[in-house]
Amino acid sequence: MTLDYISVESILALDCGSTATQALLIDRVNTDYRLIARTEAPSTVEPPWNDLMASVRQAIGQISEITITGWPLLNAQGQIITPQQQSGGVDAIVVVTSASPPLRLLLAGVMPEISLDSAQRALSNTYATVEGLVSLGRRDEGKSSTNDNIQGQIELLLDLKPDAVVIVGGVDGGASRPILQAAEAVSIGTFTLPHGDRPPIVYAGNSDLRSEVADTVGAEAELRAIDNVRPSLDLENPGPLQAEIEELYRERKMGRLPGFGTLASWSSVPVLPTAKAYAYTVQYLSRLDGINVLGVDVGGGTSTITSRVDDQLDLAVRSDLGMSYNAARVLDAVPPESISRWLPFEMEPAEIQNILRNKAIHYRTIPETREDLLVEQAVAREILSLLLKDMMPRWPDGESRLYTDLLPKFHLIVGGGGVLANAPTPGEA
Repeated sequence: MTLDYISVESILALDCGSTATQALLIDRVNTDYRLIARTEAPSTVEPPWNDLMASVRQAIGQISEITITGWPLLNAQGQIITPQQQSGGVDAIVVVTSASPPLRLLLAGVMPEISLDSAQRALSNTYATVEGLVSLGRRDEGKSSTNDNIQGQIELLLDLKPDAVVIVGGVDGGASRPILQAAEAVSIGTFTLPHGDRPPIVYAGNSDLRSEVADTVGAEAELRAIDNVRPSLDLENPGPLQAEIEELYRERKMGRLPGFGTLASWSSVPVLPTAKAYAYTVQYLSRLDGINVLGVDVGGGTSTITSRVDDQLDLAVRSDLGMSYNAARVLDAVPPESISRWLPFEMEPAEIQNILRNKAIHYRTIPETREDLLVEQAVAREILSLLLKDMMPRWPDGESRLYTDLLPKFHLIVGGGGVLANAPTPGEA
């Protein structure tokens, strides 16, 4: 849909999350845009509905009901009315979504402290989780294998069945043998999978080995060769890897959401992942007044932190942390005692575990008692602590950050997610 920005009088913004869909109507009043109405409907992306559009239409319908004039946005066939007419509709529609599950990745590299760390920092900006690691040195956390154990790598690939494999390692002009070993193991592993289940392979290692990696992988899998994520020991190049993983996420996750095709056809601009749109918002607020801005969004399945400090924009996405179906996974990062320390009453670790596991199963429920609410707020505090821990190494030293163990000076902090936005009182957000 082509869009003349000068003529845009009204905008419908849709935020399609994993647990809820929000609709916001924005209209031009004199020379300024104003928020006219905001509604929310439970997500319908999962059974029994299996249609993202059902919750979208419900949220849009609620806007028409609460506006004073009953302004219709949908026609009799349930399609959006655009551009705006005298009888209803809007000029533009923008859509963001975090309803898709993250990409599950197998990451293969050489040195854990060099190429793998660079890759993981790059991937932390995307909706992706590293489910398995292959490196010269075995790591203790998660599932892993060593580079010289081809059988172990193949078994790891077959066990995980990842959405994609990322191979990194070696500075440009550097090591070759470990990288080619990883490429060989991945090629053998993908060949044993049914053709439709074979994950694409993203190669972001030693640029001099692209042709050899392509020959090793052959035609058994889709190979996407991009610029080296660590071209030299003192230089990181995260952009190409981030862009490629974002593209895979759009293709293999966002694009396969039930009803996404209709939603994308409504949007006046390409649909964005929510975290990316959130980062753009923080960047806009920072540039608007020339200030440092911090944004945190504690969602149902994904939590995000983004900031702009001294003109540097940073983003970290935790697709394993959330307040609904990912609530139990918080315990993979912190012990129950870290949660109970925030509570004004005693609670056994086993009880906290049961509460979070039940929340993960019945993720649409809301706290029924004051105690339930305090537990959720304690979980949110721990998620915020983990987000800050991820972001601390990224913030630059300078006028805004005099000490590396302290936060930078922020002029504005923006909070999002139901646990913050829907807190009973502002003091509890």
